[in-house]
Amino acid sequence: MLGIAKPQMKNLIEVLSAGYRVLTERLWVLVIPVVLDLLFWLTPQVVVTPILEPLRADLDAAAIALTSTPEQQQELVQSMLATDIRQILPFNYVPLYIVPLADAATAPKISLTSPLGALAVIVLLNGVLLVLSALFLAVLGREIHPTRYPERGRVASVLHISRAMAGYVLTLLLLALVVGVPFALGAAVAAQTLPGLVPLLVVVAGIMWFWVIIYTGFTIEAIIIHEVGVLRGIIYSLRLVQRHFWSAFGLLAISALIITGFGVLWSWLAQSTFGILATLLASAYVGAGLAAARLVFVAERSAPNLQTQTP
Repeated sequence: MLGIAKPQMKNLIEVLSAGYRVLTERLWVLVIPVVLDLLFWLTPQVVVTPILEPLRADLDAAAIALTSTPEQQQELVQSMLATDIRQILPFNYVPLYIVPLADAATAPKISLTSPLGALAVIVLLNGVLLVLSALFLAVLGREIHPTRYPERGRVASVLHISRAMAGYVLTLLLLALVVGVPFALGAAVAAQTLPGLVPLLVVVAGIMWFWVIIYTGFTIEAIIIHEVGVLRGIIYSLRLVQRHFWSAFGLLAISALIITGFGVLWSWLAQSTFGILATLLASAYVGAGLAAARLVFVAERSAPNLQTQTP
């Protein structure tokens, strides 16, 4: 008796190739990451050193708990004091390349002295990038599934996706807060009694967070492809990773290797104005292709066998 042949799914190389084919049909979308990269490159840093300086003792204590040598402690504290808050972007999903500064000490800076002002900058920047992320991914998603948006216009789709993406990020932040605060308090107690235990606790926390990111790592793509809310998007991701663990893990690992490997190339290339411009174009293309590949992966593997009745 002849069985019904199941459609063969793409392997990871085919998924990556399909992602870049999708991108070639919507090359104009690269305008979003390239323009953002140019703005980050050409505008001054925004730092909060005057706000953090009074907390120097607390920063020193945290650095002592997280590092093993005085040199590492000083380097960590200095990096925290010099943090460019434009790079605090938890709501961004546009592939960006932040051009490394040749001399961070002499680079133009805007120093904020008000915590509320700093918070306003972070919220405004993340709000803009959230909408641009939704637009960027929705354009790629529409190319993969052009009939997924019949009931909403383009603007309504982007706003819906923006809300769902924000809900996912806020869910992760809430989880980190609920679990992280008691964990941090325990680490603080351990630092006073068993200092050698702190690095182990940091490793354990990192491993736990790693698996959270792995299993919910395709939530955004599920939101884009299926135009669902955050809860259903998380469920799609959990089920997809559960049923296709090695291919999902492999795609995430390959993407990380590609980003890391090209990151070395970008650092070498971005040594002149021409090199920086070439790097911004190339990095946008590589990052956008990987984002499209993730959408292709989810579109193929999360439907129809992962449908759920969750509202």
